[in-house]
Amino acid sequence: DFAQVFAMTWKPWHLIAALPHHQQVQTPMGPLDLSSARFMASLQVAPSADLPLDEAVLEVEDAALDGAGLAPTQVKKLVAAVKRAPGAGFSYRLGLQVDGLTAQAPGAAPLQIARLDAVVETSAALDRNAARTQPEVRGIDLRALSLTRGTLTINGAGRIAISPEGFAEGTVEFKIGSWRDLPQMLADFGLIKPQVAPTLGKALTLIAQDQGEPEVLSLPLVYKSGRSFLGPMPLGRAPMLVYRQ
Repeated sequence: DFAQVFAMTWKPWHLIAALPHHQQVQTPMGPLDLSSARFMASLQVAPSADLPLDEAVLEVEDAALDGAGLAPTQVKKLVAAVKRAPGAGFSYRLGLQVDGLTAQAPGAAPLQIARLDAVVETSAALDRNAARTQPEVRGIDLRALSLTRGTLTINGAGRIAISPEGFAEGTVEFKIGSWRDLPQMLADFGLIKPQVAPTLGKALTLIAQDQGEPEVLSLPLVYKSGRSFLGPMPLGRAPMLVYRQ
């Protein structure tokens, strides 16, 4: 119904956008409907010929996502930001906070808070030449990742590199409190099939027994040789972060 973009007269390199409360995105999987009570974004670039990215922020409140074969998803508030990191090379700091996320299972308890703090190294600057230089991810320094759902808490940190084939390579160390609730949460959000949850629960119990049955379970997420492992459990193929021809 409307879309507004504002530029400051005294600094035209700073843009602010107010986007419609309802949007429909056409995708190869079908239309994707997005509704929200508030959808704002801002973009700041450095005042130079190449217009390098300085900071971008996205804020969404009371949003719902449906269609394109995805499970209906609601979120109370989402704030995402990327900012150019100081120092040599091309590095950008990423921040994300999500409050009140529900998805997949009707009536399932929401993910109360999710936070991400990471620095991503790229092969080229994010600027007006990006279509030509095609920046690629070179590495990810995951400083902090945290999730809270009821008494379940997940905290992780680690370093991810990129293999010559484009797959993630590295280890993220996780600390999981109230870990017995983890299989159900993964099933509620559609990350695993419900029938797999009991099997995963038994595997976590065995790992906890090896660690002396702690209330906070230590598990490494390992990406190696194109494969993923959570502790001793194989998860399948590692994420491909750079697509090779």
